[in-house]
Amino acid sequence: MFKEIQEYDKLKKNKDIIWYFKVKDSDKFDILKHRELTFSDEFDSEKLDTKKWLTNYYWGEKLLKDRYSVESDLQTYTEKENFEIRNSILKINTKPQRISGKVWSAAQGFSTKEFTYTSGLINSGNSFRQKYGVFTAKIKLGNPLQKSAFWMLADKITPHLDICRTSSGKVWFDYFSSKGNASKTSIGSRYSNDYFIYTLEWTSDNLFGK
Repeated sequence: MFKEIQEYDKLKKNKDIIWYFKVKDSDKFDILKHRELTFSDEFDSEKLDTKKWLTNYYWGEKLLKDRYSVESDLQTYTEKENFEIRNSILKINTKPQRISGKVWSAAQGFSTKEFTYTSGLINSGNSFRQKYGVFTAKIKLGNPLQKSAFWMLADKITPHLDICRTSSGKVWFDYFSSKGNASKTSIGSRYSNDYFIYTLEWTSDNLFGK
């Protein structure tokens, strides 16, 4: 009984428990009752749902009718060879492989390049587009020295927003506006090698990342 009383005295001072009792009967969370799920994928099938996902850049699919990489990429992107789904987890694997592919340069346009890696990307440009809302995904980014990202893109190159990405040994949040302004924030490297839920809340006035 004495141990239970000690535990109770400890718990009643816990800031999370104090906060819970302050808000549990309030209307603080009523906004959640009015939210509507507009797009989701739990990756619970054996193959990638191609009705939801392109495995190509949107404009590569619509205009070029082919896959391409950007100038700084060391990898070319495959249609399905670098994807693996198991236990409701989609893995995008990067593999050492010599292969020819198209590359885009702003100065030179499209050209053919010999790549030494293959990888993959998924894109909801055909099936889902939305202005404002909460965008969230549970992701393990992997090696922070490599380039991985969960991002949103406008019809043009900008605005561009990285909800999370790895580069230079760190995890970053980035925003590139259509006016050429850029904002970058690093949260270090410790979030790269495990699963975390990354979220963007986009309203008419603000962008909130967490």
